[in-house]
Formats: sequence, C-alpha cells, structure tokens
Amino acid sequence: MSDRQQHWDSVYRDKNHQRVSWFQADCQAEAAEINALDLPHDSLILDVGAGASRLVDALLQEGYSQLHALDIARDGLVIAQQRLGDAAANVHWHCADIIRAELPRPIALWHDRAAFHFLTDPADQQAYVRQLRLHLAPGGYVMLAAFAINGPAKCSDLVVEQYNSEKLLTTLGEGFALIHSEQRVHVTPAGAEQLFEHCLLRWAG
Repeated sequence: MSDRQQHWDSVYRDKNHQRVSWFQADCQAEAAEINALDLPHDSLILDVGAGASRLVDALLQEGYSQLHALDIARDGLVIAQQRLGDAAANVHWHCADIIRAELPRPIALWHDRAAFHFLTDPADQQAYVRQLRLHLAPGGYVMLAAFAINGPAKCSDLVVEQYNSEKLLTTLGEGFALIHSEQRVHVTPAGAEQLFEHCLLRWAG
C-alpha cells in the first residue's frame, strides 16, 4: 500500500466525511455545467478523486448511464455506494491510484475536482497526464478544478500544487484547448474560504 493510499484511507476512516474541507452538500451546479456540454447520456464520464462526492448522485438523476467513479480510498467510495443504495449498481467503481489505474476508454468527460493538485512530484503529474491523453476521446472534455495560485498551499495536511489556467495548459502539454477558466470560492463546512481555479478544456486527440 502506498503512502498516498494510507493517507486517504485514514482520512475517511478517522474523519466525518461531511466535515472535511472539500465536502459539497449540493453538486447540482456542477451537474448543470456538465449538462451544458450536450453530451449524449450514454457518454463515458470519469470522476477522478470521487471519494464520497455527491456528483455521481446528481448525474444519475440527470440520466447519465456510463458513470465511472475513481478514488484511491476505498472507504470514500463505500460511503457513496451506501448512500446510493440500489442505484450504486448503475455506477462503475474503481478503487485505484489514478496515475496507474486501468481505465475505461474512450472517456468523453474527465472530471477532477481537487485531486490533481495533490500530485506535487513532476513524475506523478506526468503519469496523470499520460493517463489523460491515453484514455480521453478525441474531442473529449476535461473539467478540472485545483487550488488557485493565490489559494491554499496545503490541504488535509498535504502540500498541494497551485494552478492558474496558463500553468495547467503548460503541464498538460500540446493538444488541449482552453474553453473557459475562472476562479471560484469554495466555502468549507467550517466556514473557511478556499480559492479554486476551475478550467474546462477540450482534447484534440
């Protein structure tokens, strides 16, 4: 078991998942942004770092039928599965490290809210990018949120990599077109404000 997996397993084992800083009680706004892409409802959607996120619930309600939720921490996924009950059978669950996971393809939408920024080793960042390039469909979308340059430098006791759209494009390399980016404030369950850079990109393939 890697140090990264041990860390995230302990987070979900020892903490209330509704009190961690990244918790979102309502993911309808993100689901609406995904709907705005006008993807067919049988498009393959991968949520990287899904954990106990409620995005999968919102996308199921919208009728998406090829949902894949990936997280390195099994307990996070179990929380989501238990919450969904019988509907969990309509989601493909992957307990794996994204940089070496066996992924489905072709992915129409790669969604990542606050997972990529935990990869601070350049080798791990490039392994993530290789996975993205290998599995994303030509014309596929990347919806990625990471701590902004002037956002938090640490989260969950870990140092993070901060991004703006220019730095993200440089890290991903050629072939990605930036459609939209903006900074957004996330208010944690404790009431703290965290500044994120939200980017929507498209892969030329």
